[in-house]
Amino acid sequence: MGWFLTRESVKGGSKKKAASKKGGRLGGGTSAKWDPQRTMVGLQVLGWVALVMGMVVGWRYIEKGVTDYAKREWAREIYPEDVLLAGVPEWMLERENQWIIDEMCVAVAESVCPRNEELPNPLDGMRLQRAAGLVSDISWVDELTGLRRLKNGRILVEASYREPMALVPTMHGYRAVDSKGVVLPILLQEHQVRLYPQFPVISGVRSGYVEVGERWEDSSLMAGLSVAEVLRHENGSKMIDMVDVSEADNSGRTRVVLRTTAGFDIVWGKSPLEKQGIEVSTSEKVINMRKVLNDQMLRGLAQQGVKTVEIWSVNLKFDQSSYGIEMRGTGDIQNTLNRF
Repeated sequence: MGWFLTRESVKGGSKKKAASKKGGRLGGGTSAKWDPQRTMVGLQVLGWVALVMGMVVGWRYIEKGVTDYAKREWAREIYPEDVLLAGVPEWMLERENQWIIDEMCVAVAESVCPRNEELPNPLDGMRLQRAAGLVSDISWVDELTGLRRLKNGRILVEASYREPMALVPTMHGYRAVDSKGVVLPILLQEHQVRLYPQFPVISGVRSGYVEVGERWEDSSLMAGLSVAEVLRHENGSKMIDMVDVSEADNSGRTRVVLRTTAGFDIVWGKSPLEKQGIEVSTSEKVINMRKVLNDQMLRGLAQQGVKTVEIWSVNLKFDQSSYGIEMRGTGDIQNTLNRF
């Protein structure tokens, strides 16, 4: 029996080995083949990655070298006289306002090259950005369009500036304001006002004075400025000595009165900022004012002793009383002047 068991086990082992070989042949269990195309694609990707990494590392070394060279060869101190201001308006170029330009140049120079820091690197734009922010915050700078370093190391500031539109009397003198009511750093005394006939004086502003650089938030001032803006390029605007905004209607809307150098007043009426209602349009008021400031009309006004002319209605109205005094116009005066 021992022999029989041993024999069968041997046969069984042989059968299993045969079945294993047969199954191996029938199951198709072959190993995967090598794909040269996929291998080539992988090598190309690795090559590009290596190239990019090499360029990044190389650029960093090159950048550092160029930056160090520029700092070593071109870095220098920036002084106020190295700052150039482009687009400076005429009012800033006047001798008494030269301090405004000087202060701007000092501020830019100290921002780009602070005395307690190392010399600025010509390739470093951070300090230029800091100076640009400082210039943009200056109240009489309307818009900064550029701030850059020139080849010779100087700094060029390109900006547009606020322009004076009118003068407003205050307890310290006459302050200049722009078309938006921003108070500019211009202070004139009464004897100096006549030197600037292009800037009408706006009198009767109701609210108190604000600081330089701030906007004067006052509806009466804005009414006067809107009329001054309309008349700015009119030939007869130099005859407008003062824009009075002290009067208001029952609704609190400013009634603008123009005081002329010829000695009479022109009642403009509501400002262009208001709905005109029964009054003629702003453009028609301009046409009426041109008629009034015509040479022939001026002679007629003087001959008739007219003190007030109302231009806010369709037909001009004339009066021998100053505006604010009881109107005493007569038909004869009206008929006489209507011929001009």
